[in-house]
Amino acid sequence: GVVSAGTLLAGDDVVAVNHAQIWRTYDGIHLVWRYLNAISEMAVILIVFALGRKLHGKWVGLLAALLYSSAVFSIQMAHFATTDVISNLCAALTLLALIHIQKHGRLRDYLFFGLAFGAALASRINLLPLAGLLLPAVILRVYPAFQGNVPVGVRNRLFWHAAFGIVLSVIAALIIFRLTNPYAFMGPGVFGLSPNPRWLGDLSTAQVIISPSADAPPNYQWLGRTP
Repeated sequence: GVVSAGTLLAGDDVVAVNHAQIWRTYDGIHLVWRYLNAISEMAVILIVFALGRKLHGKWVGLLAALLYSSAVFSIQMAHFATTDVISNLCAALTLLALIHIQKHGRLRDYLFFGLAFGAALASRINLLPLAGLLLPAVILRVYPAFQGNVPVGVRNRLFWHAAFGIVLSVIAALIIFRLTNPYAFMGPGVFGLSPNPRWLGDLSTAQVIISPSADAPPNYQWLGRTP
């Protein structure tokens, strides 16, 4: 199925042409995807270490990374060409950004969150609830300023800094979602922001498939289970 122009050649030349073409065909593109997923899952191990280190110290981070790298599900998913692994990487980056917002509250932390969350949302729309974690992180960041004898000027400055950071996060997330999920929009061009009816229809179809009303094999594992 990948002979193409290589049939006009002979011997090693045919093999070379076929090898170069297979990565762009049905018989080879999944191998590229598997490489990307393996790299992504290894990156998540580092992110898990960073999360543990940021929250509780390097030893907790190392233990968390060890446990994650030993998880059977993670090892299994790293071997397959599925969207879940890339989504997992983006979600992990989003959580790391939230920790940085809580700890430091710099504008680049808010930007980091917007970029990571936008990519996560583009890969799996059901990761939208991650957005709800931004508000608690911001509250934990600004709450100390509203206690004690903190000057009003400092308090207001911290509040408006956080508000601007939220706006920056939203703008960054929308831009990244537009660029990394072009199927959601009609176009033409990057400023064509009308929703794509086909994409919306796909979301509705997926929602029906995973609902109890659909007689689909993936739902059988939930039949007869304790509510």
